[in-house]
Amino acid sequence: MIKEKLRTGSEWLIVEGLIDPGEKFSLLSSRSQQLVSAHKPKGAKKTSEYSLLLLDEEGETLMRDHPMIHTPVVCHEFEPAHKVLMGRLPLLPGAAIVVILRQEREIYRCLIGKSPELKVKWPKGRLQRGKSYRLSLNLSKPEKGNDALLTLAIHWGAQHYRVVAVSEVSEKLSFDPKNLPGGKNCRLSVTYRVGFRSKTVVSPSFTLAPLKPHLRMLKPREETKLVAGAPISLVAEVDDPQGDRSLPAALRWRVDGKCVGKSPQVLIAGLPEGEHRLQLSIDGMKQPVIKRTLTVHQAPKI
Repeated sequence: MIKEKLRTGSEWLIVEGLIDPGEKFSLLSSRSQQLVSAHKPKGAKKTSEYSLLLLDEEGETLMRDHPMIHTPVVCHEFEPAHKVLMGRLPLLPGAAIVVILRQEREIYRCLIGKSPELKVKWPKGRLQRGKSYRLSLNLSKPEKGNDALLTLAIHWGAQHYRVVAVSEVSEKLSFDPKNLPGGKNCRLSVTYRVGFRSKTVVSPSFTLAPLKPHLRMLKPREETKLVAGAPISLVAEVDDPQGDRSLPAALRWRVDGKCVGKSPQVLIAGLPEGEHRLQLSIDGMKQPVIKRTLTVHQAPKI
């Protein structure tokens, strides 16, 4: 997936749906968003065959853009392929209607509706893992006939975010940060979506202790029989819940206290007969550490 960042603070209208062989458009999802990035699927291309229009209440065009058409997907093995349309437009002042045209012929029209109102009472100070938190929300009632949804997300680092919870409309939203990524400058956001429109409120920055990296020693296994003088393959995997991609280069392999490698895959010369202490760690971190005893047997005589 390719991420294309939207301007922070702007409200964008995101429209996604299917176009059947008869050129009928069916809306799959719609939302307005301010913080998160829009995803551009691999192979999606803009097309001049279709147009996405933003109109005011009088029907005057405020903006026109060409949407993207995804690689056709088969919705049923006995049915023709459908096209997948995705477009986005900035929600300009006075915008009231969305229209989709194919070669200047209208195939879809929908009212945008009013922007919802939302206020959130945030927890103060440092968040603690294992403790449940409840957010108090003051929000407007959704317009009749419009789907409404609440989304809670955590943001950390430069561009990282993760959806924490999705809920129906409620004045309370609970969460436990036990398994959430952390850092010094984290923020929470609540997005209230009603039909095409949404309102996003972002918390002040807070600190949440980072989760420990997941470290695995794949080779050698506990039951591996090692022979004196034979090369030994060392293989490990590491991933960080906070998205730090530099950790593989920070791996350190030690045998009997001596560093023998600094990468996920290392091949070392054979060890002498006897027991040896193997340790895998991440440079600059006290934990996690994996320790293993290697028993090297005498090489068979020829």
